Order: sequence, then C-alpha cells, then structure tokens
Amino acid sequence: MVKPSQRREMAQRAVSEKAISIRLACLVFSVSETCYRYQAKLSHQNAEIADWLVRLIHNHRNWGVPSVTLVVRLINFNRTDNTEFNNGLLQHRLQRTNAQENDAA
Repeated sequence: MVKPSQRREMAQRAVSEKAISIRLACLVFSVSETCYRYQAKLSHQNAEIADWLVRLIHNHRNWGVPSVTLVVRLINFNRTDNTEFNNGLLQHRLQRTNAQENDAA
C-alpha cells in the first residue's frame, strides 16, 4: 500500500516530467487536488501560533474556544493583504469582550 504523500509525489513528478495536467495526474494516482497542492506550515509558524494561543489563554481565562479561535484568525497568520481590516475587527472584538467582562463583575 502506497501512502498518500508518496502518491502525491508521484503525481507531482508526472506533472513536471511528463507534462500532463494536474487533474489527470490526480485522477491516475488517486490523489485529490487538495492533497496535491498541500504545503505543511513551517515549524516556526506553528511555534508562533502556539505562543499566541498560550498568551491569549493566560490573559483571558474566561474566553471559550470560539473566542480564542476568532482572535487567532484575526491576528492574521495567513499573511493576507487585509491586515488593517483584521486589526480593526480584533480591536472591536477585544473591546466588546472586555465590556462583557466588566458588566459581569
């Protein structure tokens, strides 16, 4: 049995050496196009995300998983071009959460 990562490598080799389409190579080697294009995150990015998670959980102990997940997404680890928009949403979310914490106290 061949692992999916090996099938992906064979499909990529077929595309580069035999000049066939990605779609055909994926069909022949039974690999989804998503698997074909998958690139693992670098370990330093994982460490950065883990550091943010630890700090968020430590600083905001009463936040649930959805709030922490939203903030991590808004911090913009994908490095997209909408940084100003995401930072504005992050500030809005933090202000709203802090106001709810103050009301509860």
